[in-house]
Amino acid sequence: GNNGFDCSKSIIPLSENGYILNGAHRLSSAIFNKKNIFCIDTDSKSHHYDYSFFRNRNVSDNFCDLAASTFIEYADNTYVAFIWPVAECTLQSTLKFFPNVVYAKEIELSPLGEHNLVSQIYFGEPWLGTVKNNFRGSQGKVAECFKKSGLVKVIAFQASSLSDVLKIKECVRSEFKVGRHSIHITDTKEEAIRASQLV
Repeated sequence: GNNGFDCSKSIIPLSENGYILNGAHRLSSAIFNKKNIFCIDTDSKSHHYDYSFFRNRNVSDNFCDLAASTFIEYADNTYVAFIWPVAECTLQSTLKFFPNVVYAKEIELSPLGEHNLVSQIYFGEPWLGTVKNNFRGSQGKVAECFKKSGLVKVIAFQASSLSDVLKIKECVRSEFKVGRHSIHITDTKEEAIRASQLV
C-alpha cells in the first residue's frame, strides 16, 4: 500500500541459502513500488521454483510462455538458444550446457514454420536475403538445421557475458559434431526478446 511494507504484519522468510520461502507476491509488489522489505533468515532448505515446478502443477504452457517472455523482457543478460533437430538430442541432455536456465521447451514446426523461424532469428544476416526474395538464403540453412526430423529445443538462460555464451556455443558444437548448424543463440537483449515472442 501507500505506507510500504509493514513488518509488524508480515516478514518474508528466507531459506538457509537466502532464497525466499514464501512471499513472492509481496516481494514483487515491493519491487514494483520501489519499497524496502523485511526478511528473516531460517534454517529451512531452499525450494526450487523454476518453470518445471509450475509445469508439474498443470500451469498451462501459455502462462509459462508468457512468464518466460516477460522475464526475458525485463531481466538483463538473458539469451535464447535454439538447438536444431540435426543435433539429435533430448531437451534434458542439452540443459547441462546452460547456466541459470530460465525456461526450456520443445516446438514442432511445419516446413513453412522452419523457414519462417530461420528467416526471423537470422534477420539482418547478409546471406539470408530479404522480404523481396522471400529470404532465399534460409533454404540452405533450413536444409542443414532440419536435416534430421525432430523438435526444436528452445532454452532461455542467463549468462554473465557474451563471451560465456560463445563458449557455450562451442561446447554444443563440439558435442554434436555438426558445426554451426546445431545451435543458434541470440547475441543481444533485443534479439532475445524478439526470439521469445516468436516461439
